[in-house]
Amino acid sequence: MFDVVKETYEDLLDFLKSPADVKDFNQTYRQKAKRLFSILAIHIPIMGICLAIVFCVTSLASVNIENHRLTSLLQQYRIWEIVFLVIVLVPFVEELAFRLYLRFKNNNLVHAIILLSSLTGKHSKARTEKLLANLWLNHFGSIFYGSAILFSVAHITNYENNLILLLLSPLIVLPQFIAGLFLGYLRVRYNLILGYIMHAIHNAVLLFLALYPFWN
Repeated sequence: MFDVVKETYEDLLDFLKSPADVKDFNQTYRQKAKRLFSILAIHIPIMGICLAIVFCVTSLASVNIENHRLTSLLQQYRIWEIVFLVIVLVPFVEELAFRLYLRFKNNNLVHAIILLSSLTGKHSKARTEKLLANLWLNHFGSIFYGSAILFSVAHITNYENNLILLLLSPLIVLPQFIAGLFLGYLRVRYNLILGYIMHAIHNAVLLFLALYPFWN
């Protein structure tokens, strides 16, 4: 198992150093399962460390991060409804919004531009497709990291805004940024479903931690 995690870590590190829109050559169910569990084995400890750092820094700065959107959900909905929303629905919507477009062939905006260019002839379509493909290839790193940044920034809306919280927002959403990198890796190297499964597990862990105090 250690060798599998090590292999995944090395592949992940290589990918993050130079993101590329290239799928893993091995797309068997066994390989996908290995990658998923290896990524979780790497991600969960990192997430724990990040959350601990966020808690310590916000405590020292007297920033209240307990006014989280999840708190209001717990007051408004039943547990099973929250479980469905947080573990099933939200990960699905967020994967579509933040990571579906990370493959060139699945990018609806790109294909819409190519379709519009085809109205002026085949030559125009081919030229536009080649231009966009080159831009995608040359700037994929920025696109990939941009998606992780957007994903993390979107989560700052889960908290009640104040000046100190906004100043600390890069730290507060650091766990989401790192999660975005891991989810993006799975999406690009394998598929959207694998990223969705990890996202659901990620949210399940956070939900368990949020609900744990109520069980004691």
